[in-house]
Amino acid sequence: MLRIILFVLVFMLISTAIGIETSKYVDIKENKFSTVIGFVVFLCALQILYYPAQIFNLSFNYIIVVSVLLLLIGMYFLISNFKEVKEELLNKKTLIVLISVIIFSFVSSNTFIDIEFSDAATYLNYIAQNININKLNMFNPVTGLKGHEWDVYYLYQGWYHFGAFLCWLINANVYVLNMGSYVANITVSIWALGLIYSFISSFFIVDLLEYFNFKDKISKYVIGIYLLFYANFYYWKIAFSFYGNTFRALLGAILIFLIYRWFKEEKEEIKLLFPIVITAGLSFTSSFLFIAFVIMFSLAIYLFMIKKEKTIYDMFTFVFPMAFYGIIMFGKVYPIILIGGILFLVLIYVGRFFKPIRRSMYYLDDFFFKHINKIAFVLFPIFLGLVSFYLNFMVDGFIPTYSHFFEDHQNYDMIKDYYFIYSNLLDNVFNVIRWTGILFIIFKSKSIEDKFIRAMILITLVILLNPLFISAIAFGITGIVYYRMIEVVFNPFTEILMFIAVYKLIDFNKISKNLSNTVIVIVVLLGNVFSFVDNKSGLYTFYVNGGKETTPLEKISQNEIQAIYELSNLISEDYHEEGQVVVISQTSALRTYMPNIYQIFTSRDNYYVEARLNETFYHIAKRHYPWIDDGIVPQYDLTCTMLQDYYGIKYVLLEYWENSEFDKASDPCTDTYFTGSHYKVKKVIR
Repeated sequence: MLRIILFVLVFMLISTAIGIETSKYVDIKENKFSTVIGFVVFLCALQILYYPAQIFNLSFNYIIVVSVLLLLIGMYFLISNFKEVKEELLNKKTLIVLISVIIFSFVSSNTFIDIEFSDAATYLNYIAQNININKLNMFNPVTGLKGHEWDVYYLYQGWYHFGAFLCWLINANVYVLNMGSYVANITVSIWALGLIYSFISSFFIVDLLEYFNFKDKISKYVIGIYLLFYANFYYWKIAFSFYGNTFRALLGAILIFLIYRWFKEEKEEIKLLFPIVITAGLSFTSSFLFIAFVIMFSLAIYLFMIKKEKTIYDMFTFVFPMAFYGIIMFGKVYPIILIGGILFLVLIYVGRFFKPIRRSMYYLDDFFFKHINKIAFVLFPIFLGLVSFYLNFMVDGFIPTYSHFFEDHQNYDMIKDYYFIYSNLLDNVFNVIRWTGILFIIFKSKSIEDKFIRAMILITLVILLNPLFISAIAFGITGIVYYRMIEVVFNPFTEILMFIAVYKLIDFNKISKNLSNTVIVIVVLLGNVFSFVDNKSGLYTFYVNGGKETTPLEKISQNEIQAIYELSNLISEDYHEEGQVVVISQTSALRTYMPNIYQIFTSRDNYYVEARLNETFYHIAKRHYPWIDDGIVPQYDLTCTMLQDYYGIKYVLLEYWENSEFDKASDPCTDTYFTGSHYKVKKVIR
């Protein structure tokens, strides 16, 4: 763990140095955002340089070389800007960030990652199996089966390849020198990536508080307490802080904030950072593609409304990372898109330097200056409404329907309910503040930057997240996770604007302000305290309860860890054949420790019936839980036939307390190698 902490601290110094170096070319140093900007620039460069390996399935050695090179460049910037880095970080701001990260670490050490019922295993496997692989991404991260790429939506996230590099770097003593202790991949992935999230998000929040000039310092600190220890302590920002998806709202907030500064400060060079942030955002999750779309769509409409010159020209620059990402992603499935898309990009982006195309862009500007209101607020909504109507009533089984909008999305995704429908009392206290702030922004915005925020909120809520239009939006842009667009409206930056707006409303009344401050602090405290006393209104109650049965570093039970190591020892001593080892495992953590095995059934099969290799065998070998009854009686009499004659299975790791029938049925055709308090390791008899 010490190696992980040391790397993260050095990485924060490097990020700060890169941010300071960037500020020499883009005037953003005022109000100090160096660490955040440096991190974004680093991830952007990383993603751009990772693309060749991701597209052409190059060796992991390429990832190592590129990552080391960028870190060395960062170290050079750190040395050359060391005085400025010290000035930036040796202050009260950094102390607040450190306190936030320490509290995050304490809470995180008491939670688990629900590895059997979340996507954690998929992402952790993805990181682990890419380490030292000959061809990047050429495997199924769920089962481990080699030879083919998995879902195209998961192929171009450099964050996870960086995570694989960190696992290699932290254990370079073992990989390079074959000596010293080894830190498990699961520990490096969860803690190194999670701590980076905690640092960067905390720096951004504290920097935001410094950016705005608060007359009332107490209100400033209260807003900071909410943002740092409530909004940034939702369960997924603790338990799943290593996910790329956790960074989605954060990068969206950074992008919106930079646009806000572009308008407010009238510094044209700030816009150079927009495509950099978008590229970095896409390195975390493909979902950022439509988060960026919503922001850029809103920006384009607003620029046309205020008649900003060279709007088309600028917008093509801003959205280039999105266009490139979309082309290579869909080009994997449809080669014609790859060919046509690249030709289109060349035509547009090279053609901009020639007068005919540049003149055409200016003509388009004039056209949209005159007609943007009709197009954006009349024709486009009508089009969305007609398409949604067709999908709802003319296409059988299409999802999402109108009613899907009103489902409890927070029940199955990392999102909050902001509509008072499924929120608990604590969340609704802040929902009142949020919506009050939105109303203030809508009706009281006067400056050009505030009017942009107003336009973006209205476009998102009234058009893109309108229940009458979501079917069309989901069909053409977002897929089933359209509801994630709400993060454009509610994120660290927009929420601070909402809180500022509310404080302006009550500024004249000292009693109201003091009462509001008191209520906010109490709710933040209750959200955290409730999590440790098994109250459902807590921010992360479920994950603290689960954490009581797992280790702080690995986030799984000690019994699982012991069984996995026993299986690993057995395979290293016993298995000498070519090809992948095929295993039946009833723990989803197995492949984070042994990434190169093929686990034919996984917890993901619980939800994706079509992914099951063999329906009959699945119900025999899956992990059964006493609180889940699917009404299916497994055919245990077929157990030995399945184990010995199908799929080349060599070993079985089972949780025998809750799966005693499978344990007994497999006894005649297996030798038991290890028996722990909960798990057994068996070898199939041939």
